[in-house]
Amino acid sequence: MEKVETHFVETKDYVYRTKVDLVKNELNEIIRFKVVCYDRVVEFDKNKDPMFYVDKLNGDDKKIILKDGFKNVGRPWISKQIKFLIECFERNDGDIEKISILMERTERSIRLKLIELGLIEKDLN
Repeated sequence: MEKVETHFVETKDYVYRTKVDLVKNELNEIIRFKVVCYDRVVEFDKNKDPMFYVDKLNGDDKKIILKDGFKNVGRPWISKQIKFLIECFERNDGDIEKISILMERTERSIRLKLIELGLIEKDLN
């Protein structure tokens, strides 16, 4: 009988988790595993040839591994979101941390878009 253990690995510096599925046999030996990162999937099966398989991650898997509050990470900016960003910037006195929470994007993404829009200057430090 096989059993699957799922583990999420994350650090505070990244907006995504790494999902690891371990498939073990009745002797508790790992016979297959699947590692899901934000844009890649790596699978191993000791009974297949080739034993390793690497592929691009699909959108549904990305939803599973994103941390809560970051559903828009990696998505392109659309005009409706840009308009909302400008409104948030004005309403929240330019508080990038607060805006990133409201928009479910990283602070870096918010900062870069605000620079692109000419609302803030690029920090040279």
